[in-house]
Amino acid sequence: MVLTHGEPHPGNFIQVGPQPLLVDWDTTLIAPPERDLWLLDPGDGSFTDAYHRATGREILPPMLDLYRLTWELSDIVGCVTRFTAEHGDTVTDRAEWEILNRSLSVSAE
Repeated sequence: MVLTHGEPHPGNFIQVGPQPLLVDWDTTLIAPPERDLWLLDPGDGSFTDAYHRATGREILPPMLDLYRLTWELSDIVGCVTRFTAEHGDTVTDRAEWEILNRSLSVSAE
């Protein structure tokens, strides 16, 4: 178990000089490293391979799949919850609709 951020996507990094800093730690948990690594790895294994070389810890592909699926399902639930309640045609609604469509497309593959 390690300290994980929960959402280590580009929107949660800021550049301070030469050093990128991870911000917005409201979803922090002690969890398996796969909780963050699934989102950082471009899908070719390069990031998880580098993590293994740096830490000696073997990364489990089924755990990466579990956290990827958990993220997708969470997006779907959040969007469906939004659209089953009263809503308008706002910029946020349109963005959520795109997330829902993308999530359903990915989940169907």
